[in-house]
Amino acid sequence: MANLYWCFAASFTDFGKMQKALEDKGITPITAEVEWIPTTTVPLNDAQAEDVSKLIEKLEQDEDVQKVFHNMG
Repeated sequence: MANLYWCFAASFTDFGKMQKALEDKGITPITAEVEWIPTTTVPLNDAQAEDVSKLIEKLEQDEDVQKVFHNMG
C-alpha cells in the first residue's frame, strides 16, 4: 500500500490553530512551515522575468538565505 500525504493551508494567524487541530485528531505532521503566497502577481516581460529569475537564483545560492519568495506573474 502506498503512503498517503495531505497538504493543508491556513492563514498565518490560524497556523497554530491548524497545527493543534491536526494534533488533536492524532495526525502527526511530517513538516510544518509558513510560506508566503502572493495575492497579487506582477506581470513581467521576458527580459524582466529573466533578470528577476537570475536575481532569485543568486539569492537562493547564498548560504544565509533559507527561502526566496516573489510575486512574479
